[in-house]
Amino acid sequence: MFVSTAIAASLIFTPQNTNPFYKDQTIEDLVISAPGELKKTVERDNYRGYQFDVKDTAGNVTETFSVVVTDYKKVNPTLTDDQLVNIHDNAVRRREGTAAQLFLTQKTKLNNRVMGLITGSMMVRASNGKTVNAYHISVACSTEEKAYEITYLSLKGGKIYTDAFLALRNVRFKLGTVEAKPSNLLGNAGDYFLLGFPFFFQLPQVTTIDTGINPKGGEAGRYLSSVNVGEGYVTVELVSLKEDAKAADPKALVTTMGYGDWLTEDTPAPKLTNGVYFYDNLKVAGTERVARIWIGASGKNVAAMVQSADSTEKLPDITKVYMKK
Repeated sequence: MFVSTAIAASLIFTPQNTNPFYKDQTIEDLVISAPGELKKTVERDNYRGYQFDVKDTAGNVTETFSVVVTDYKKVNPTLTDDQLVNIHDNAVRRREGTAAQLFLTQKTKLNNRVMGLITGSMMVRASNGKTVNAYHISVACSTEEKAYEITYLSLKGGKIYTDAFLALRNVRFKLGTVEAKPSNLLGNAGDYFLLGFPFFFQLPQVTTIDTGINPKGGEAGRYLSSVNVGEGYVTVELVSLKEDAKAADPKALVTTMGYGDWLTEDTPAPKLTNGVYFYDNLKVAGTERVARIWIGASGKNVAAMVQSADSTEKLPDITKVYMKK
């Protein structure tokens, strides 16, 4: 079978990584930039694994780079390049030891074959037993004989994440005297998908998960992640109820998410589009801030995107940051 990397937590958009600590290295025809040498950690009949860990001064792993190379033609010669990417995508989303994954999957071409790029955030169990936010980047690509899975996991965001993102997004093949590069430079903007629920969150970049959120009465689980977009603040939220949600009652859904006091008798009815209600021109209770809410339900799950800012002009571009089904 196709082997998938499985490691659990032990922008300013520029065309390439300019971090001087990142150096190019070649692993079985794959050229990747990383802050240290990826060394072979495992070898089996049909696959090899390579890894480099970044550690803090106390010796704790804060970043992990890994590459798994599989001789897939020896295992299943009928697999197509697109199927290889889909297998990687499915394996990442089902990886043991992770939860609350908000992921974006994009595809382009590398060496005239499909290349997949997955970016996002998730919750993992750290070595001290605590649940922490982690950032994920991975690439799946292939040649005629080999499949490559490149994975980056980090407990840190900001420039550290951006450097790694640029490195993985720009992987390439050196085949003899020919160097193949991705046909398109993919970014962090797109439709992020949360936990398999039928809602998509159009976001400009990866969010950070709030690991201190706890379920309330009548709830089986609660998720919240956030990101600053310009001068606006955006949250992606999900509540899993113990009973089916009242999908046809938008006010009840908003109250379930904790924003009931933002609605007044004068609040206009929300716009309904394909199962998602949209409230515009709201006032954040007890403040001078303005807000928007997209909200919808599926079975026992209620999903929402909430935007707020000091003024309407400072809210994110509604054509670039929104929720849909």
